[in-house]
Amino acid sequence: MGCFTGQHPDRRCGYPRNDGARFNATGQLCFSGCISLRAIKGLTTWDITGLERLSSLFFNCKSLEEINICNWNTSKIKDMENTFGLCSNLKKIHGVIDLSSIENYDSMFASCSNLTDVKLKNVPADFDFGRAGLTPGQYQIVDPFYIHPTFYEFRHGGDTMTSLVADWGAEEDDHL
Repeated sequence: MGCFTGQHPDRRCGYPRNDGARFNATGQLCFSGCISLRAIKGLTTWDITGLERLSSLFFNCKSLEEINICNWNTSKIKDMENTFGLCSNLKKIHGVIDLSSIENYDSMFASCSNLTDVKLKNVPADFDFGRAGLTPGQYQIVDPFYIHPTFYEFRHGGDTMTSLVADWGAEEDDHL
């Protein structure tokens, strides 16, 4: 069973910062059915590198509009079935979803008709966007070496991004 499955938490749900903490639950059904949930803070602190399944993680979170997973390493995730399924108000996913190990992605974005900004990388050659619930215009395939702009800061005196930002978690509050 998941963390808040079937619960109706307030419109916002937050996790305290816990540097170095690992998210060691299965990840399945964690927020499934939280229909009033509009925002989740603290997800950027979750370390999911040891997980292989995120099925139905945010399933049926109908009020969720944006989510920030910008530092999640999804490269080992094999099962993302219904991860964002029925999130009908979801517009943007901050971060990049790495599909390197994906095996089951049925309805991963089913009924996410408002989604216009999700970045994917290492998309398998046989990946079926329709099976995942995606249509053209909802997603962008990025270079496997893509680094989200959140990780950079702009240096004055030049027009190139030149240094990594040490702590990007503070920006999370600005997005949600």
